[in-house]
Amino acid sequence: MRAVLSPDTSDAKVVDESMEIMRARLNIFGLSDTRVFSQSDLAGKKYIVVEAAGLTEDDVRQVVARQGKFEARIGNATIFTGAQIMVDVYQSRIQARDKGYLFMIPLTITDPAAADKFAAETSRLSLTFDDIAGAESFLNESLDLLIDDKVVDSLRIAADLKGRVFNNPVVQGGAENRTATLSRMNQMKAILQSGSLPVKIELSSVERVSSKLGERLLSGTLLAGLIAVLAVALVVFLRYRDPRIAFLILSTVVAEALLVLGLAVAMKRIWQLDLAAIAGIIVSLGTGVNQEIIMTDEFLKYGLDKKKLSFKEQIKNASFIIFAAFGSGIAAMLPLFFIGLGAVRGFAITTLIGMASGVFITRPAFIVMLEELMAAKAAEPVPAAAVPAHPAPAHGPSPEGAAGAQEKGAGETAPPSEDPLEPKE
Repeated sequence: MRAVLSPDTSDAKVVDESMEIMRARLNIFGLSDTRVFSQSDLAGKKYIVVEAAGLTEDDVRQVVARQGKFEARIGNATIFTGAQIMVDVYQSRIQARDKGYLFMIPLTITDPAAADKFAAETSRLSLTFDDIAGAESFLNESLDLLIDDKVVDSLRIAADLKGRVFNNPVVQGGAENRTATLSRMNQMKAILQSGSLPVKIELSSVERVSSKLGERLLSGTLLAGLIAVLAVALVVFLRYRDPRIAFLILSTVVAEALLVLGLAVAMKRIWQLDLAAIAGIIVSLGTGVNQEIIMTDEFLKYGLDKKKLSFKEQIKNASFIIFAAFGSGIAAMLPLFFIGLGAVRGFAITTLIGMASGVFITRPAFIVMLEELMAAKAAEPVPAAAVPAHPAPAHGPSPEGAAGAQEKGAGETAPPSEDPLEPKE
């Protein structure tokens, strides 16, 4: 899943602090393979992009995008905040109840001033009569636990805690089944342990692909790639009628694809290979095949005839077209890189990397291999059956007349032929 979040600020320090808290929350939530990074548009607006496998939209809203400002109140008085507590993770538990399940997260108040404030506030409260217990067992107000100014739990205060220092409140919650209860407990623990975000966060967009769809997509992509390679090989072979040229072009394309995939693995912390990135690889490989065909055509047009054009001049002519196409590709991708978010930017990054690796790495290698291949072809002997040893003239004298003419002209020197363009006297 990829989520784009919009913080209520453009301050780089505040955005960085928010990303650190988000990483801590995702780590506490139990997700390890995650990426949290910032992006900006042309107007300077900053966004936070979160990418993680196994994350749902509800998790994003409750864990990542939630500001998480925690506080406990009695009436309108704040007793303690999230900065004054510590979560006892090892004592957290889930237990069954009549309707569903209940989770409990014990807290420890670490600030003595907060515990003293609890004693001062409860000393002013009165006792209430509990019909079930048949005694005055609770105070008339409760300890409300709030996150982002919304009550998430309301704890009744026992009568024996009136005016006493209290350090161990317990956050409670529940759901209808154990899985949902565990998820909500982990969300609450992530909020309480990581602290609140310095600014409010809005969820701008969410992109998700299910695991089953991802598997089908992977198999479909591999099949489509194999079909595309076979189709390109067939077209190139039909064009040049030489399996060596077709193999040279295809091997260069495969090498370029492996190079881009290797870079994607090496840069996986800042660049994720997703659908848009695969589309960018396909685009860059397609332009690579076109450029290699241009180079091959330019060379075959003149061959190794030094009287026409040298190999360097031939490649220079082809390179002008290639670099012009590379420049236009950069001009097309840069706006997407700066304006786009998420998948759009990934497409631009992959296309730029693929085009650059092709122009500066695989194309020079292709030029060297193409020159050696063409030189080897030119050095190959021509088959004897292809050229007749003594070609006969279409119209000429008989063999006897030809022999007599040879005997007659054996001791004579033939006069030089006249140039038809030279003026006569």
